[in-house]
Amino acid sequence: MQEDILQSYSDQAMKQYQSLIQLNSLWLGNLEKGIDIQLDAIDLYTHINFEQAKNIASIKGIEDLQSFSENTTRITESFNERLIKHSEKISDLSKGLISDSENIWQIL
Repeated sequence: MQEDILQSYSDQAMKQYQSLIQLNSLWLGNLEKGIDIQLDAIDLYTHINFEQAKNIASIKGIEDLQSFSENTTRITESFNERLIKHSEKISDLSKGLISDSENIWQIL
């Protein structure tokens, strides 16, 4: 009887620890994905900013300024679209984490 009680306790502890290990793995995986998304965004935005800085440095006259201004409008629109896409990726990642976490917590 005592052996059955110990076995039952051991089984419950293993089940609980396995779920906690799954949660840790899930959270770390999502953290890594989030960091990858952020690094991709930083790389892209840095590239855009350096290109704009180069374009500013190459302005020699009114025509160059007008061209820069038109180009800046196009880049800003593209930047906004990319920013929305990155935000959606982060949002989807968060929703997935919440859903997966809830599933694991139900096991507990």
